[in-house]
Amino acid sequence: MALVCVLGALVFYNSIAIAAEKNLAVNGDLSRGSKNIPYQWFGTAHSRKLTDFGWQRGELKMTNRSPNYASWHQILMLRPGWYRLSAMVRTEGVRDDGPGATIAVKAVGGERLASNALHGTSDWSAVTLYLHVAKWGETSELLLQLGDDGDFETGSVSYRQVEVEQIHGPPAGAAPVYELGQPVVASTPAAATPPTGFDYQRPLGVICGTMLIVMLTICLGTIWRPAISRPSAPLIAGVLVMVVIATVEFALLYRFEGYFWDIWQKTNRALLAVKLGPRDIYNPGLPVDSYPPGSLYLLWLSGWLGRVIRPSATGFRVLVESPPVVASMLLGLTLLFAARRESSGWRAFAIMSMFAFNPALVFDTVVWGQSDSVVALAMLAAAILILHGRWRLGWIAAAIALLVKPQAIAIVPPLGIWTLINAGLGETVTCAAISGATMLVGILPFIVGHPPNWIIEVYRTLGSRFTDASVGAFNLHALLGGLETPDSVKVALVSYYALGMSAIAGSFVIVAFLVWRARSANTVMLATFIAMLALFVFAPRMHERYTYYPLVFLAPLALESRVLTASYAVLTATSFFNLYFMKYLSDSSSFFSNHAHWPVGLASALNLALFIVVTGYALFRLATHREPRATGAAPIPAEQPAVT
Repeated sequence: MALVCVLGALVFYNSIAIAAEKNLAVNGDLSRGSKNIPYQWFGTAHSRKLTDFGWQRGELKMTNRSPNYASWHQILMLRPGWYRLSAMVRTEGVRDDGPGATIAVKAVGGERLASNALHGTSDWSAVTLYLHVAKWGETSELLLQLGDDGDFETGSVSYRQVEVEQIHGPPAGAAPVYELGQPVVASTPAAATPPTGFDYQRPLGVICGTMLIVMLTICLGTIWRPAISRPSAPLIAGVLVMVVIATVEFALLYRFEGYFWDIWQKTNRALLAVKLGPRDIYNPGLPVDSYPPGSLYLLWLSGWLGRVIRPSATGFRVLVESPPVVASMLLGLTLLFAARRESSGWRAFAIMSMFAFNPALVFDTVVWGQSDSVVALAMLAAAILILHGRWRLGWIAAAIALLVKPQAIAIVPPLGIWTLINAGLGETVTCAAISGATMLVGILPFIVGHPPNWIIEVYRTLGSRFTDASVGAFNLHALLGGLETPDSVKVALVSYYALGMSAIAGSFVIVAFLVWRARSANTVMLATFIAMLALFVFAPRMHERYTYYPLVFLAPLALESRVLTASYAVLTATSFFNLYFMKYLSDSSSFFSNHAHWPVGLASALNLALFIVVTGYALFRLATHREPRATGAAPIPAEQPAVT
């Protein structure tokens, strides 16, 4: 409750403060920034290698060396009313018959509303548009653009004095003037005709979302209960530390604007979710990627809260980023309470602290603004429950994780084999059915109106969005030169894709062997960590953020031996560097070719070496019968006796 009050106060205060400002464009005078990165502005292009972006105090620049569409972006949320958007612009070598240089607003449905354009070579001149917003949440971005998506431009453009000002109305004869009152959905036949009849899928979505939250709460309560029933000083201290850390992280969300593209995608999905509801959120033609349904429930809630509070762009971003902060706090508490069952209180506190103060994990949630903690919470709950014999609850949690992000698939083979060996075929089939029913609950509000294979296509499309061998991950492919390289390119006579998938297959054979021979839950937990690390190190099209899950699973094991402690430290270091490096590249609109390659190669080699070392350590421990035995409090009461 205290955290909710703090968050509400911060959002409300920020909204009032922004509303009091005359210029609603953040850093509109372009005076704030560091090095070559302007504060709250993000440069991107249709082909980023064809455009040079620049910033000096008071001025933004873009140069298209070849025909291209380029723009500076800023998230923009406007309350109902009239607005004047303007900027001073200078152009050089821009086509006379092209779309030119403009300032524009992007509507939530993807429509761009542009000002008058400047062409050719011109001195500083004003570009202006007038906009009427009928409802909060109709706008999503402020754009300073050169060209258009369907009509590329060449030349250079500079911007100064970007202003978004609320007015009483446009002056007589002003142009262009735009109205944003009706829902802007998508310019496709499927979305052009508004649906008729009662939208029963909205209340159904509320019911199903509530059911998923209740199920996950039951899973967490089952894990927490044994430790909570025996309160002690370390537990109380751990709870207080996690609450304080979460409060600080909430406050820091205002300081760090996040990775722009991910933040814009999430805020826009949140706006579309509350505007369209489950019935139409997966319509073709919408300007956002189609993520699995589980990720939409919390975004839908954030969008609804935004409609009620009507915050500024920063306030709404904080609303959207808040659930991962809460999930991070719950992750720390789950590690604390789970470790307390099998070790001393202060050792459990140390395990929790290794997670809570991990710089890579904090960077992912607070600085980058990602939601990996939500998925990791369900994944960790699934592993703990399954490894303590609560098969059915564990597979409910696993299904929830899969509903949010497909990366959770890494826990299915090791935990599935463990369930089959210890619970038997009949219970395994029952768990599979319960897991499938849980996933059906999650997708039910969205599936009406779509073909039977719709959900499969959602996951397939998500996996095919990128085609690079490494999409920013410092792994085997990055080590071999696969950054910004299609995974169809061959290396050592095979493509990056074939090499990666073959390595994953071999890794999962080793994981299956470890689980088959395991005599303790700790070994299965280590095998699950190896499976997730293998996915990061070998899978093609991997992003930089997905060391989050291996770090979470290694935290409760890190104090078992020096090897695992050192492994945790190394993975933390490489993860932090990977995240920091990739965010800097994006914020500065630069590329790998603009920077030294050896740090990337070193981090990639360390991650590959780490996989080899930990896998060898796990096999050696099995061969020498040096598996650690759980000690301390009794485990969670099992649904059926575990047979090992």
